[in-house]
Amino acid sequence: MSEEPKPNKSNGGLIQSRFRLLIALLVVLFFVASAYGVQRTILSSYAGEKEPVETWFQTGAWLYIAFTLAGFGLFKAIAGLFSGPYTNKYGVRHIIIIGAGCFTLGSIGLVFSNGNPLLIGLGNSILGAGEGLLYAGSMTYLSNVSHPSKQAQWLGVMELAVYAGYSFGAIASGLFTTLTGLLQTSFIFSMGIASVGFFISVFSIKSVSVSSTKMELQKLRVSLEEEEKDKKLSAILLRPTVIVTFLGGHISKMVDSIIVLYLPLVLSHISYGYNLSIGVTGTIIASFTFTWALTMPLAGRISDRIGRKKPIISGLIIEAVALLGLSAGSSPTPVLFLLSALGGIGVGLYYPILPSIAVDITSDEQKSYVIGFFRAFKDLGYFTGPMLAGFIALLWYDTNPQLNVILRVPLNFASLILILTAIGLLFVRETRPGWLQFETCLNHARLVEDSVIAATKGMLVYLEQEAIEENKYKQSIAKYTTRAKELEVEADKKLEEIVIHTYQSLHNSPDAGNFIRIARRLDRVAGLTLGALFHLQRIPLQIIPPLVQERLHDTAVNLRSLVRLTVDVLQVLELKINVVTDIYHTIRDRESDLDRLYQVMNQQMSLSATHMQFGLWYEIKEVINMIEEAADSTEDAAEVINILSIKYKT
Repeated sequence: MSEEPKPNKSNGGLIQSRFRLLIALLVVLFFVASAYGVQRTILSSYAGEKEPVETWFQTGAWLYIAFTLAGFGLFKAIAGLFSGPYTNKYGVRHIIIIGAGCFTLGSIGLVFSNGNPLLIGLGNSILGAGEGLLYAGSMTYLSNVSHPSKQAQWLGVMELAVYAGYSFGAIASGLFTTLTGLLQTSFIFSMGIASVGFFISVFSIKSVSVSSTKMELQKLRVSLEEEEKDKKLSAILLRPTVIVTFLGGHISKMVDSIIVLYLPLVLSHISYGYNLSIGVTGTIIASFTFTWALTMPLAGRISDRIGRKKPIISGLIIEAVALLGLSAGSSPTPVLFLLSALGGIGVGLYYPILPSIAVDITSDEQKSYVIGFFRAFKDLGYFTGPMLAGFIALLWYDTNPQLNVILRVPLNFASLILILTAIGLLFVRETRPGWLQFETCLNHARLVEDSVIAATKGMLVYLEQEAIEENKYKQSIAKYTTRAKELEVEADKKLEEIVIHTYQSLHNSPDAGNFIRIARRLDRVAGLTLGALFHLQRIPLQIIPPLVQERLHDTAVNLRSLVRLTVDVLQVLELKINVVTDIYHTIRDRESDLDRLYQVMNQQMSLSATHMQFGLWYEIKEVINMIEEAADSTEDAAEVINILSIKYKT
């Protein structure tokens, strides 16, 4: 990939730099989306100026109107499809700049279209290609720059910028049209603001050499090879979870395109028995996109904490109910505002989370490809939505040609497919479970790790006491023993906190029992290691056979490494669930090394049993056994972690 070399910055400086990049990208998205917000609001009304809505289904004009938006979706999908390989070859910065530039070019075409269907279709197609490249690139960029535990949250913030821009564009188009009496004015505004977004992208978007997920994995103390790297892309795309997620994205765009074409017409032609002005219609639609925008960052944060499925399914159902209310056409204007806002909240709950599932299950090497395919298949909904909804409305027109009935049909169809999608997602595997205990469990594991480090350092000081001055030896052994005990007590308190929060929480968190098992096994490791250090201090060093002393030294070092790896594997469970098993296999191998050391020490102790005082012999055996039990308990904790990864591996 053609990217800048890895920056030589401190961690704090790197975080600040990446935050500035995030802000710059969000500004670009806002300006470009504001330009498209104009199209979303006035496209069908603009078409209605050239061909009265009442004659759409009589003359077949609906097909040209639908194809205007369908061309946008088709080219947006094609651009998303090619964004993956292009991003991997040239870098994500290039694709963002090219996308913003194409959008600006398309908006210029619309300004000079003067109602020509061919030019409107061409302009919208270029707009679609620009949006496809820009949004696919932005998703990849955000998933690279943001921390893996906050991916959905930042994708939600991205969509906030986009739909805040849509809302601003919708309000602006209504205002300009009302002031000037010309829809053409809104197209000029769209061209100007798109140009601003393009220039900002050129001068503010910088390359990112290493993704945040990879940076976090590089902090771990074992080299990792992601399973997904060697898998064919087709094997990932054909997973049931991926297929259903892609279908959900496609349907979301189908519904969005139906709203763009038919909601303004429903509001302006049949709502509450009188026509609403373009200004009021634009404001009602803006309430939809505005609440959509505001909800998305919160929805992303919620899904990072409680899982993906619940917010998605809830949002689909809420939007379906709101569209049914809007299509009824019998509500006063304030109720229309409320229904529109409710629909926006529903979309905001699921829209940013669907692509998060694709990010959850994909390696960094294949992320841009999967995101490109997701965006392409999703944006095809802009093609299938207008066409399918138009055909269904046409069939209804043959049965009942009343306009106030026909215009409702597409919105009712949209509600139906949203409900069917929600039902289908009930059977999808969760890719990021709502583990409320995870953070506390990880903090507990780190306390255990620090306690074991202190205790094993104390063991090494004990084994090397002959090379240390007596006073220094006593100070060191006391320091490490005290520190290990303090940390073990803190870990006990953290374990109690995990148990209390688990059983007092109103949220039924999945795998609560497994996290308690992990914490209890690790807590036992801290207690056993500290106990082994206490026992050692009651034994004169010269009593311990030299070979046992050597192996105790190796055992202390290996136990420390084993616990560190177990903390790593717990972190990876959150960072990249598909690579957990790699570390678990390493833990098993190292525990086997400890078993061999244990066997050697036991054999040596058996040989020493006849010429050693039983009490001291028993103390030494107890130390050996406690360390072995600590290693076993560590492996048991890692096994539970691996079981969780297998459970949720897609």
